[in-house]
Amino acid sequence: MVKVTTASGRRLYNHVSPSVGFMSTSDRRVHFGLGEEGAVHSIEITWPSGSTQTVEAPVVDRIHVIEETSDSSDSSTEAR
Repeated sequence: MVKVTTASGRRLYNHVSPSVGFMSTSDRRVHFGLGEEGAVHSIEITWPSGSTQTVEAPVVDRIHVIEETSDSSDSSTEAR
């Protein structure tokens, strides 16, 4: 599960579904349309393992690659 919190406090949710049918795959990227919002406060990812990661103040209008850290505790990460 991916939760984006915008600068105004609005929360947007999405999730990754890498397979949706027999012998098929889907894009593993998630896209959030921000509309009039100009900034994001944070991105919070809850991984299938149950660990969570938070990216603070990511730049908008970019593709961010965020990989699960090996630390099982809640951690803050920089997007690349």
